[in-house]
Amino acid sequence: MNKNLEDQKTMKVLITGGGGQLASVLKEISQDYPEINCVDLTREELDITQPLDQSILAAHPDVRAIVNTAAFASVDHAESQMDEAIHINSDGARNLAVFCATHQIPLIHYSTDYVFDGEARVPYDEESQVNPINAYGSSKLAGERAVLTACPSATVFRTSWVVSDQGKNFLKTMVKLSAEKEKLSVVDDQVASPTNAYDLADATFHVLGAKLKGETQYNGLLHFTNSGQCSWFEFARFIFDELNRSCQLDRVSTDEFDAPAPRPKYSKLDTSKWTSLTGHEPMHWKESIATLLKEKFMEQITLDESILKRAEAWMDQPFDASTQEEVERLKNEDPAELYESFYTDLEFGTGGMRGKMGVGTNKINSYTIGLATQGFASFLKEKYAGETIRVAIAYDSRNNSPEFAKVTAEVFAGNGIEVILFSSLRPTPELSFAVRYKNCQGGVVITASHNPPEYNGYKVYGADGGQVVPPDDGAIIDRVRATSFSDIRFDGNADLIDIVDEEIDEAYLNLIETYRLSKGAIDKHHDLKIVYTALHGTGIVLIPEALERHGFTNISLVPEQDVPDGNFPTVESPNPEETQALQAGLEMCQKLDADILLGTDPDADRVGLAVKNSKGEFELLNGNQAGTLLVYYHLVKWKELNKITGKEFVANTVVTTDLIARMAKDFGVKIYTTLTGFKWIADKIQELEGKEQFITGGEESYGYLVGDKIRDKDAVLSSVMFCEMTAWAKERGQSLIDILEEIYRKYGYFLESLVSVKKEGAAGKQAIGKMMEDLRNNPPRDLAGSKVVEMIDIQ
Repeated sequence: MNKNLEDQKTMKVLITGGGGQLASVLKEISQDYPEINCVDLTREELDITQPLDQSILAAHPDVRAIVNTAAFASVDHAESQMDEAIHINSDGARNLAVFCATHQIPLIHYSTDYVFDGEARVPYDEESQVNPINAYGSSKLAGERAVLTACPSATVFRTSWVVSDQGKNFLKTMVKLSAEKEKLSVVDDQVASPTNAYDLADATFHVLGAKLKGETQYNGLLHFTNSGQCSWFEFARFIFDELNRSCQLDRVSTDEFDAPAPRPKYSKLDTSKWTSLTGHEPMHWKESIATLLKEKFMEQITLDESILKRAEAWMDQPFDASTQEEVERLKNEDPAELYESFYTDLEFGTGGMRGKMGVGTNKINSYTIGLATQGFASFLKEKYAGETIRVAIAYDSRNNSPEFAKVTAEVFAGNGIEVILFSSLRPTPELSFAVRYKNCQGGVVITASHNPPEYNGYKVYGADGGQVVPPDDGAIIDRVRATSFSDIRFDGNADLIDIVDEEIDEAYLNLIETYRLSKGAIDKHHDLKIVYTALHGTGIVLIPEALERHGFTNISLVPEQDVPDGNFPTVESPNPEETQALQAGLEMCQKLDADILLGTDPDADRVGLAVKNSKGEFELLNGNQAGTLLVYYHLVKWKELNKITGKEFVANTVVTTDLIARMAKDFGVKIYTTLTGFKWIADKIQELEGKEQFITGGEESYGYLVGDKIRDKDAVLSSVMFCEMTAWAKERGQSLIDILEEIYRKYGYFLESLVSVKKEGAAGKQAIGKMMEDLRNNPPRDLAGSKVVEMIDIQ
């Protein structure tokens, strides 16, 4: 649901152009917004080409906004019916704008990419020179000018290539013709961005909510399309591929097609203004259109024989009855989901695997978990041949995690491997500790970190307690790929499985106490007001106790979020990087006048925090800021304690702030910058063990580590240290914000912002690949006005 609309009372919104594509989509998705009563009016019910009078208000006295989708939309017919196109697209739009301005009613109107001539070689932004080359584009340009002249507070969306399951549009035409024809020709020299009408409708409701709150940032011209670009031919090819259509597709030029109206050759719209205003880039067109096809054209999907064959293999032994029944159901009722479940194998990558749960080779389930475990077991038996092999297994609060952990333990035991299995959910860093503490050769955590509830995953650890790195990661991948489902040894010897809990908990918590650096400050400020939220995850098991053992006595928990629950019912996403996840904690902080808020993700390897600023307001620190404070605190204390000898180091990753390097240099401490992923920091610690001493480090995604006894990011230990730092700052008469300002003044100011882009499924994977390909092949020449002088590609 759109956050801009949550606080609005039920309101009536009039939609002109009823029965058309966009009006139909707006009406459909308005059902997701119970506070909106959308009334779509056909031309017979409201003819915008006629002067509008009080009769509209008489018929709809409670109208709160008007969305104008009425348009003369036929590009080719406009060439011979220019007067009618102007009458609707310009005169009608002006009539609506005058009416809305007179009665102070918010107005949203739509225009087109065809206001541009297509001669540019970079996307058009809202300030680009307009120069339509056909009658339709001219009429739409006249319309947007008329609207903004009569009603400057209106929002005019420019968009392109709008498609859906409603009305007449290119996608519907291609779906229909590809099923009827053996051969089609589509132009390949016109390039723009397809736009899913449902995404445009969501954008409309977002802007509508802002306007009804009196916000003005969306007034004027605003470009919105899905991201990415393609030709009509490439668009058609994608549709055919998604539907598995065998229809031959041939490229033709615009000239060969010989349409009445000329079209711009390149009319991609720049949507950076939308991204800047909202903080979210529009979804890539491939991902969005793939979702649209799956949701609205399911019955049109033709499954490839190879996919059917893969699916049918799951309708027999060794798969259980419930799995077979579900595959049968997907085959008969949901071919799109069957495709997503079987079109590929779930990738077992360098750190394990992660995906949505469900049946199929591309989903997380007992069989794909078993396959990964069998492959890992084979690797361990080869590497440690002749030795007694032991592995540790932990799991988080996600749905099915206990069952997947049990399967993992049984398969290891089935391969004669001793298993240390936690009796209930535990933080990921405790698993890293357990591998080392119990002298294991490997470890597994069942977790998908901060992903949505439908996800789970499988993380693999080596004997050092860190996630596996080359060459072991490649060798494990090879063993997993060489394993078939019939190879899995599910019936393990229960005598080889040792259930553990308090022994390792106690050792782990005792270790954390040894990292205390400011006992005096903690003793004096033991009543520091701490608010902690586990976000329904594993942190609740150990973090409150760890804080108490460290000396803190005033810890408040967010009650609705301290219950482990794989559905994460109180948050959109259990990700401490996102403000909404910590909102309940922030509200408790305000109520209690707290000093610090801590929030950990479901497997408690990452922690977000908020502290008071100089105005007494709570400020969320980003991952770079928190990491900077952690490193600075340790450098200061280690120097005070005369522990810096020249053989110490801190570590970060290539996507983490360079501010840490400046501080380390100033204190005479080495810094190692690794590839992205905490396993590379752990690998560096292992490489230098016995030669150099690791102090602390982390990465911008809220993952930090102190000391070398654990080899993965640790939100339990980090939470304790952030509270210790707060007490230390308080003893100095400062807040953590004051300390951060002190750092900035000495070492230079750094500014960061994070935008999360979600890409799912087959289309998402393809979209990510295309984004990387485009970036490599067409790197930016400047960024924010600064010339790019070097590009470093870390593959």
